[in-house]
This record gives sequence, structure tokens and C-alpha cells, in this order.
Amino acid sequence: MPINDDIKFYLTGGVGNSDPDLSLGNARSTTEIISSTNANLFENVTSGEASGGSTKYRCISLRNEGVVSYDLGVFLETVTESQSTKFYLANGSSGLNGTEPVIADEDTEPPDLIYKHPSAEYDPLVMLTLAPNDFANLWLKRVISAGAGGSLKDYIRLTPVET
Repeated sequence: MPINDDIKFYLTGGVGNSDPDLSLGNARSTTEIISSTNANLFENVTSGEASGGSTKYRCISLRNEGVVSYDLGVFLETVTESQSTKFYLANGSSGLNGTEPVIADEDTEPPDLIYKHPSAEYDPLVMLTLAPNDFANLWLKRVISAGAGGSLKDYIRLTPVET
């Protein structure tokens, strides 16, 4: 069952980070990711990335701001229509309320993660049990195939669910 009202998404990159391009691990930021904002986590794909292919990474935190605990899962509710773009999710390595290792740049793959493409509520990426005010970290991987064409509907929407 979706739990959108209680689970909020935040950048990482340190407490004061407000730049999605720097959401590459480190402590949870105080900057909430607003879902109705375009390019709120990944920048638009450049023509060079589309022709040559590209893989980018981001780390975010999911925080329980409700008053009950949740066994948290997350899935890709809306997946891009582009056949050349794929998104994958992986649990952070730092555990409950942890600080993720920082990667050098958005092109550097975080070590020792197992990615999944959970595109249905009945098969989410299972995360952790979050009590009120707890958070868990999530890595996102965006893969653009070489020779990709442009798409105005190249986006995703993450949905938290109780598992």
C-alpha cells in the first residue's frame, strides 16, 4: 500500500546540500526533493550523452515523517517511455540512519551494491523498517543507451510502499 504522505525524499551530499548533482552519498541533506519539479534529481540528457551512452548515479534518503513505523519498500511507479533509458535502484550500504560513502562524481559506480528494476507495487525493492524520524538511503542508477533518441517523457516517479 503506498505511503506517500509519511515518507519524504531528501538529497544526500551533506546537511546543507541543495544541489542534486552533489547528491552522491554522505550525510542526509535537509533539502527535500519536490516531486513536481522537472530535473529534480538528474539533469536532462545532453546530445553527447544520448549519442555516446551514459550511466549516472545519485543517492537519496527516504525519511519517515509519520507517527507509525513502516516496513519500507520502493518501486518505480512511472517509468520512462523511452526504450533507451533505464533506471535501477539499490539499498544504501550504511544501514538505518547511516551516512553513505561518497562517490567521486556522478559517473563513478558506488561499490558493492545490488541494483534492481522494481516496476510494480507487488515486487518493490525491500528496504528497512523505519520508525518515526528514521531514514534509509537509496542509490539510483540511470542508464542511457548509446544512440538514444530524445524523449519529452523521459522520467520516473518513485513510490514508497509498506512491504
